[in-house]
Amino acid sequence: MNRSDQSFVSFLRRQLRLTGFLLILVSALPGGLLAGTTGKIAGKATDRTTGEALIGVNIIVEGLALGAATNENGNYTILNLAPGVYTVRASYVGYRDLIIRQVRVSVDQTTRLDISMEDVGVEVEGIVVEASRPLVQKDVTGTQSVVSASSIEELPVQNFYDVLQLQAGVIGSGRTLHVRGGRGNEVAYLVDGVYVVDPSIGGNATNVSNDAIEELNFMTGTFNAEFGNAMSGVVNIVTREGSEKFTGGFEVKTSEFGVDDFSDQHQNYVSVFTGGPIIPGQLTYYLTGTVENNGSYLPFGWDKNRNVLGKLTWKPATTLKTNWSARWSDERYKGYNHLYFLIPERYQQTESSSLQYVGSLTHTLSPTLFYEIRASLFTRDYNRGPDLPDDDILTQGNFFPSSGQTFYERANSLEEESNQLQTTNLRGDVFWQITPTNEIKAGAEARFHRIDYDYTYWSSKTDPETNTYLKYPQEYSAYVQDKIEYDYLIINLGLRFDYFDSQSFLRSQPFNASTGKEGKPKYQLSPRVAIAHPVSDQTVLRFAYGRFIQNPEYRYFFENVSYNLGMRNLVFTDPELDAQRTTAYEVGVVHQVSDFLVASVTGYYKDITGLLGSRFYQMGTFPGQSSAYNLTINEAWANVKGVELKLDMKPVMNLSGSATYTYSVARGSSSSVSESRDPYKTQQIYYLDFDKPHVFNATMTWVPPDVAGPDWGGVQPLNDWRTTLVFRGGSGYPYTPQKRDGGLVAKNSARMPATWQLDAVVSKYIDLDPFRVELFAEITNLTNRKNVLYVYPDTGDPDETFVGNLDPALMKDPSNYAAPRLVRLGLSVTF
Repeated sequence: MNRSDQSFVSFLRRQLRLTGFLLILVSALPGGLLAGTTGKIAGKATDRTTGEALIGVNIIVEGLALGAATNENGNYTILNLAPGVYTVRASYVGYRDLIIRQVRVSVDQTTRLDISMEDVGVEVEGIVVEASRPLVQKDVTGTQSVVSASSIEELPVQNFYDVLQLQAGVIGSGRTLHVRGGRGNEVAYLVDGVYVVDPSIGGNATNVSNDAIEELNFMTGTFNAEFGNAMSGVVNIVTREGSEKFTGGFEVKTSEFGVDDFSDQHQNYVSVFTGGPIIPGQLTYYLTGTVENNGSYLPFGWDKNRNVLGKLTWKPATTLKTNWSARWSDERYKGYNHLYFLIPERYQQTESSSLQYVGSLTHTLSPTLFYEIRASLFTRDYNRGPDLPDDDILTQGNFFPSSGQTFYERANSLEEESNQLQTTNLRGDVFWQITPTNEIKAGAEARFHRIDYDYTYWSSKTDPETNTYLKYPQEYSAYVQDKIEYDYLIINLGLRFDYFDSQSFLRSQPFNASTGKEGKPKYQLSPRVAIAHPVSDQTVLRFAYGRFIQNPEYRYFFENVSYNLGMRNLVFTDPELDAQRTTAYEVGVVHQVSDFLVASVTGYYKDITGLLGSRFYQMGTFPGQSSAYNLTINEAWANVKGVELKLDMKPVMNLSGSATYTYSVARGSSSSVSESRDPYKTQQIYYLDFDKPHVFNATMTWVPPDVAGPDWGGVQPLNDWRTTLVFRGGSGYPYTPQKRDGGLVAKNSARMPATWQLDAVVSKYIDLDPFRVELFAEITNLTNRKNVLYVYPDTGDPDETFVGNLDPALMKDPSNYAAPRLVRLGLSVTF
């Protein structure tokens, strides 16, 4: 065992003792939610004629061993419900049984289900009704979007990132999303209550297929104390479980159907799933797999994804439930660089594979008290660089063409990056519904990381620059939260404790080896307060405040950790590097305009401090300093303010839809960590690179009414159609114009052209009992609009520049524009 592994074993023993203490402490606390993976049903049972409360009414969720009896005030609460749609049965001696279908439960929300029962004196056949979800959810105290599996199926989206981009306050593309003016790494991603963010290099570290998602809950701006290590938003994905009924199906879609403009992009997707009981009433399974191969509208580039999820749910007793899941994801993609037009095989590519095991135990101690223990192991293997043998790598001297500004004739990326991550996660949560109006939540979590990182810069064949380390940072957190629910007031009070230790050893003076010291562990208490005031059944006022922190990616703690002073660009890290912090406020109003339309207005403000930035130091700034260098420190800041408007329309006249408009201003001192600046100009502020003042998104679904027409063996070609349109538009990104005389201009003082895009999906359903067949066409960029992604700073034009004496073919870079129209045809079959 080497010294690094010995230190890890010693560290692990210490931390396990601390973790055990935290879990014991949490178990002693009165409550805690299951890390945002369950919801509840609550309401009141009354006599339909007199309105009097009924005591002892049995409320049962069919298909589950869950239920409750009403108390002396007629109130009841059913806890620990996974997100989904349920059927609820109410029974009471002398009253007609009431069966309520289509009762939707969402994560962290209370589904209000009041029951009015009919006194018939003798037992008779029950009645069946369909629940109507209220347009105004009164217990939602912060901005969040809940997207169900059925909603995802109706949208022309490839993955959950596309779903997130349709929400208010979100801009960006692909895997990088900016939420309410935050940087692209300020969003936390959870799958089944477990964080899946790479703590070393940042960003979401895995992929989840649409078929695996039961519900996606997206929280922006402010969120409860149970969520941490995020400053802009939380994406909480709950995957599906098997039911007591066998289900299955498959879906295929492709752009390769003989039309060159679409077939050239080589878009292909296949997904299969199955689920059902293994031991009825006790053991169920769910299994899904996806293969996705996407080409590019550009001369080269591709994106290939593979995803598999398997989940077992075992209920050995009415008070016990266990979930065991394994999820594998493999992503490989190559982008486009116009300089490599003639040699695409030599351009870099990225490979990322992840594997996650999760086991959880839920134990219900009473109808109002339960706890959950969860353990998970997450591994990720990430590699970026040219897919070439080392003896074929070209160094910097051979990198550029010998003459002229034209395409590369022979080149490759000089950077190679590899990161092997292993995270062990232990979590305990408890939940106590003290009274029908008061629920307490508490929880604690420990995360142990093993980061094996290797970076190479091919400055020479014989002695390339490298940065390699094996580190074991760790993080701990605990929270307590109280949710108070009255008809006229809902209050969420929370307090969160975060602690992290980077296990770093850094120099306070980079050129003085005797100044090394261990990085001190950092911690913070973060209060959260959110209030919702239902003014009436149709109107709710909301206010939320919170402090949020996010640990820096660990790669910044270990930049040039060997202090190699001969590297081309010297970058060091402040040994006192701390967490980044955001203080956020929001206030809003939600109003039901009519029986089918609800509108909301939300204003927000964010003060962001301690962002990572790079401060440049000239050679000789300090005694003994022999070179210029950059120092990564908590020196950048930003502030964001904005207003979000949202409309949601339930189906009426065969139409349904939603629309969001966001006005925001994001200004700060730095858009990214790597921006270097003179030490005397650190207080300059400007529009951040990802600032978009105006963003508008809208979806509309039209289901035409059934009409008389031909009937071909039970298939009616004129009926069961659905059309969904999705519109996205917004201001252009800012850029810094370049004067031809070389004069200085304000940073990001000009803007690229506005962009907009219209997508559509048209589908036809065919019922062939027991199968349901869907034929569909997905069309992105229906109007084939040329949206500009980049302009040359000297001309403001995407196709022309006078700088660099570029070859005309090199000047016209197709990646300066977004993707053209694409059509995919598909078929899905479910049972």
